Amino acid sequence: MTTAERDPEFFRDLLDSVVQLSPDLIYFKNADHELVYVGQTYADLFGTSREALVGKTARDLWPEAEAESVLADERRVLDGDPVIDRERQVTHPDGTEHWYSIHKLPRYDQGRVVGFVAIDREITARKRREREWRRMKRAVDSSGHAIYITDPAATIEYVNPAFEQITGFSAEFAVGSTPRILRSGEMETAYYERMWETILDGEVWEETVVNKRQSGEQYHAHQTIAPISTDGEIEAFVAIQTDITDRVKLEERLSVLNRILRHDIRSAVSVIRGNADLAMESTRKSDTALETIRSEAERLHRLGENARYVERVLSDRHRPTETVHLQELIPARAMRCREEYPHTSISYDVPDTAVVSASSDIREALSELCSNAILHSDREEPTVEITVDEGADWVAIQVADDGPGIPADEVAPLERGGESALEHTSGLGLWVVYWIVQESGGDVRFEGNDPRGTVVTLRLPAADTRG
Repeated sequence: MTTAERDPEFFRDLLDSVVQLSPDLIYFKNADHELVYVGQTYADLFGTSREALVGKTARDLWPEAEAESVLADERRVLDGDPVIDRERQVTHPDGTEHWYSIHKLPRYDQGRVVGFVAIDREITARKRREREWRRMKRAVDSSGHAIYITDPAATIEYVNPAFEQITGFSAEFAVGSTPRILRSGEMETAYYERMWETILDGEVWEETVVNKRQSGEQYHAHQTIAPISTDGEIEAFVAIQTDITDRVKLEERLSVLNRILRHDIRSAVSVIRGNADLAMESTRKSDTALETIRSEAERLHRLGENARYVERVLSDRHRPTETVHLQELIPARAMRCREEYPHTSISYDVPDTAVVSASSDIREALSELCSNAILHSDREEPTVEITVDEGADWVAIQVADDGPGIPADEVAPLERGGESALEHTSGLGLWVVYWIVQESGGDVRFEGNDPRGTVVTLRLPAADTRG
């Protein structure tokens, strides 16, 4: 060890050099709260020399309120209680606000506190970042879009409340999982390959995806995924999903409406034109031809009324469900159907306890089923039978007829809930029923009747009538 290294003056000079180079506010005070030593950064704060600050107290340097706060900490330390990592906002002499992490440790001489050393580290930038993060988190948390953040390995680290609401997955379950929990099986492998290729290249991915909620129900989402990078290295991914299920449903229904209207109107106009030609050519055939023209004109009128009703249903979605007592509803609908079609036999069997939770439009759905069974019957006196079965959570309304039955190619699109380019139904009636029941949280099923005809079953949620 050299002489210099053994010299106490050497170590004092070395310590002083370190203190003067430090960006922290470093100072020593005695038991009378007087400065006995200050670092250069502390002197620069007050715009004076280090020597000029020696002997000063907090009351000499700070405004009254600030000085009292400083002195309270100092008294605590002089009582032998260290102040460690206390965060405090400080008003500088120039009036600007700053945040510091305060550290004050008592100094002892023969077991007695004779002063303290203080190191105040400015954390204003950190507090600003924390404030910005809290502001951003509040904005993300209050967003109506599902937002989640993953690490580079696709492990979910954060989800916002809208994610929980839209997907049904709780934050506790989602965090630590991967976005695979949302996969519905509808998207091809190539979709995810293109997605990963895009975001790993540092680009933003924006596409529509069919995902799955926690309940197993599928939903459509417009999804944007963006990489978060620092110095070219990806640190995380943020994904934003907008639930567009209702929009997709509306587009599908409008497409069905458009196709059926075009098909039925074109068909009806062809019949009217052909029979009008026959009426003009032959007086003998005119009665039959004119009757056909009148019948088709009435059909077009019904089609127009149905289309207007469908337009209202589509534009007035999300109507609240209500408690519907089937013992009141079904007899009233049966009576109306008898009045409109007096040649029809309509019977019903409804338990007193049958109560469902459904849209108020369920009344129209039931009427449409009865009318559809009668209008498409090939019998002079059609028969319609309505029965109700009750389950623990569901109530099933069965409407059975003895007609020719609904063609399989017309039932298939309804059972799938969509219509391909090569398929169409003969009218809007069954689609109206399907949409109303779907909006009520139920489903529609079709099967053959014995010995002939069709049985249409509407399964609706049972209403909770307790209390």
